[in-house]
Amino acid sequence: HHLLKRDDNMGFELPPALIILLILIGAGFLVACGFAIHSAFGFGPNPNRIKPMSAEQMEYMAEVRIRNMTCLEQEGRRTWG
Repeated sequence: HHLLKRDDNMGFELPPALIILLILIGAGFLVACGFAIHSAFGFGPNPNRIKPMSAEQMEYMAEVRIRNMTCLEQEGRRTWG
């Protein structure tokens, strides 16, 4: 048995680094095409999106925040003596 000397291209016509580079470029191109198709046809209004708060809700949240801070302040005074 004698070992055949392998060439640097591992039996391929193109060097392996060039093959990997071409695959990466092709994958990037496919991602760009997919994004273009999805942006043209797929992005629609999202009904599950968070809706803006009403003035009443913002006012209620401010009241709750003040109430919680008051309770925390009273609790802090009790623990300090």
